[in-house]
Amino acid sequence: MTMIVLAGGGLSSWYVTGRLIELDQPVEVWFADADQCDEALAEPFVRYLEQNRIPFARQDIRAELAEIGLEAARAQARHRTGYWNTTGLLRAGLISGCSRWLAEARPDAAAVAHGCVAFGNDQRRFQNLFAELRPAVSVQASLAQWNSGQEAPTRRFMVDAIARWTGERPAALEDKVAWSSDGSLLGISHEGTAIERHDSDWTTAPFVMTRAPFDDAQAEDLTLHFEHGHLVQVGEVRGDAHALLAQANARAGAHGLGRIGVMETRLKGTKCRGVYEAPGLTLVGLAWAALQELALTNAELERIDALSRQLCADAYAGLWYGASAVARRAEFGQVCGALSGAVTVALRGGFGFVRRIDAGTTHTGIERRFAGGGTQWSE
Repeated sequence: MTMIVLAGGGLSSWYVTGRLIELDQPVEVWFADADQCDEALAEPFVRYLEQNRIPFARQDIRAELAEIGLEAARAQARHRTGYWNTTGLLRAGLISGCSRWLAEARPDAAAVAHGCVAFGNDQRRFQNLFAELRPAVSVQASLAQWNSGQEAPTRRFMVDAIARWTGERPAALEDKVAWSSDGSLLGISHEGTAIERHDSDWTTAPFVMTRAPFDDAQAEDLTLHFEHGHLVQVGEVRGDAHALLAQANARAGAHGLGRIGVMETRLKGTKCRGVYEAPGLTLVGLAWAALQELALTNAELERIDALSRQLCADAYAGLWYGASAVARRAEFGQVCGALSGAVTVALRGGFGFVRRIDAGTTHTGIERRFAGGGTQWSE
């Protein structure tokens, strides 16, 4: 039986692919184009597959991933410490794309494998998402299985194994011993021995999407346009979700917007350093929050606040396509479906603040009382 392996140049997924081959397990690799600007080993991984005549499919999921990201931004689905869990959202896009590919190209595939760290968040996300989208497929958590069998490879061990298999040891591979990143169009999360302690300086992470906040260009005003509950234009760019999020990433990233380091509560209850950069989602989320605050009633705001917390948890746990999450997303869309307007955000030095909101309609009266001596309360 051929094992479908979800991989893409990341250290552990490459190791799982190579180890399965070493164990004489027939494999076919599926991996995604998600604008992984942080992954220097994606093309070397493709060469490795080609040289070893391993069949693989490369799927562009950027359009769907951008839609997921913009929906999360509208829903304000970020964690209580302020970060966007782009890893959980990326998993939703990956498993959705892979599930469609399996249905169309490999309908008889019985099993998939991944390179998720043993017993971590992603192992649970993969299990949950495949259970919703492709329940007939068995999900093999290879590293967890090998760990249980007393094979627990360290990052150094995996780097050395890949170097042995390929006969090459590029700097980008050696860097994987101390650093790991998980990136896409949505943003990048960073992990490393130098930043994982709670008392370490997380700002030393090798950021990719965001300029150091105080090295940015001069202050800039950027206007985002919304129509009928959807983002339709960022600055001068009007287009589909992928084009809009790419533009938001570029403009906000140039000002260092969207960098954050937190102590993250994992699904199994432990604490972990989380370092994220998500400039586009931070910008779009800021603009959406301003428009929602202006245009919605207090009852509607309280409702979307509750939905936001739940959707954030859904994305984190790999439940974005679960029935409850789908219903919550639909309700959020109904509440915000009539909102249109333009929000101008000033960007500078890692900060963004709303300078002006032009809303087509609001559900409440707006005070215009100052010139009337404080007696004219609304228009």
